[in-house]
Amino acid sequence: MNNLIFILGLLASNFLFSIGSISNAESLKLFRASIGIQIHYCTAQKSDRLRLCKKTSNWQSRKAKANDRLKSGDQLSIYVIPEENSFVYIVNSNAKTASLIDLGDNQNNVLAHSLRVFPSFIEGYEVDGNEDVELFSIICSSKDLPRINQLFSGGTVAVEKWRALEKKFIDDNPLITPSKPEEQLQFGGSLRGPDTNPFIKTLSISSGKALIVRRYQFDVKK
Repeated sequence: MNNLIFILGLLASNFLFSIGSISNAESLKLFRASIGIQIHYCTAQKSDRLRLCKKTSNWQSRKAKANDRLKSGDQLSIYVIPEENSFVYIVNSNAKTASLIDLGDNQNNVLAHSLRVFPSFIEGYEVDGNEDVELFSIICSSKDLPRINQLFSGGTVAVEKWRALEKKFIDDNPLITPSKPEEQLQFGGSLRGPDTNPFIKTLSISSGKALIVRRYQFDVKK
C-alpha cells in the first residue's frame, strides 16, 4: 500500500511539473520581427543637388540608427519581416503633432516571414525639412490595435496624446534588446517577397511580449 501511495504521489508530482513547464514555456514565448529603416540620400553638393539628384547614380543608402540625422530631400524605406501574421502601424511625429501614416487598404496586414517595405519597394518617404526633428514609431503586433485607429480617427492629433498611448504600449511590452544581424535566429520556412536586397541581411530581430515598438528620431538639416 505504501509503495502504491508513493507511486501515485510521484506521478502526481510529475504531472504538476509538466503543467508548470508548459505554462512557463508559454509565458516565455515572445513575439518577434525584424524591423529597420534604410536612408536614401543624394551625394551631390548642395549647389548642384537640384540637377544631379535626378540621377540614380548620385544616390546612396545606409541603415538608420535609433538616433540619426537627415537632410531635406532624403528618403526613408521602412522594412518589416514578422515571424507570425502581424499588423503594422507607422506613426510620424514631431514636437507638436503626430500622424498615422496611411498604408493603404489592408497593407498593414503582413504575413508571417514576408518582407514588407513601406511605402513600397520603389519609393520612399521623402523628408521635406519643415521640422527640426522627425520621429517614426513602427508598431508591429500579433493582434489588431484598435486604440491606434481610434486615436487617429480624426486625423492628426497633438503629440502628447500619441506619446501617452505609445508609452503604454512600451511599458506593457518592454523591448528585448535586438540581436545583432550575425546572431539572428533563422525563420522557419522561406522568406516571401523580394529578398535580393542586401539591406535585409543587416536587419536585427526585436522581441516583445505581444508587440514591438521601434522608435527612430531624426535631427533634420534643411
